Amino acid sequence: MTQPNVEEIKQLAHDLLARYLVPTPADELADELRPDPDDYEAVFAPAAVDRARGGYQSFWLQSPRPTPRPGQTEIRVFAAPASMLTDDNELSRRFPGGYRRIAHLLDPHRIWLAWKFLAPGASMGMAYDGLVWLDGRFAWFPKPWRVIGD
Repeated sequence: MTQPNVEEIKQLAHDLLARYLVPTPADELADELRPDPDDYEAVFAPAAVDRARGGYQSFWLQSPRPTPRPGQTEIRVFAAPASMLTDDNELSRRFPGGYRRIAHLLDPHRIWLAWKFLAPGASMGMAYDGLVWLDGRFAWFPKPWRVIGD
């Protein structure tokens, strides 16, 4: 099976995130984006794996989920390989600036995604980041600069 290209990954992410637009019992989607224990080694450089694992452990205890506000029925997804998050460019501008500080601690080949839930016609909305494509599925590592530092 061939790996999807970036546009296909963006569409897969859009389809996944669309499930969060529909009111759903919290339990049903709570762990869907939770990284598996081995995902940390696949996403972060060896120097950051333990910090990431420890930092996200407390995050996942809260059963987080990306949640749009009422009326936000549209999703805009942005994607970039971690290697493109190191400096200011067309792709990195769609991500929070904290990524530039820690991009050297990410596997440069992994595709990272940021997204917004928007009301129709709006350009501002609920912004999220940290979705990572892991060879057939996604895992969520939001705001990694807060967790692993630099």
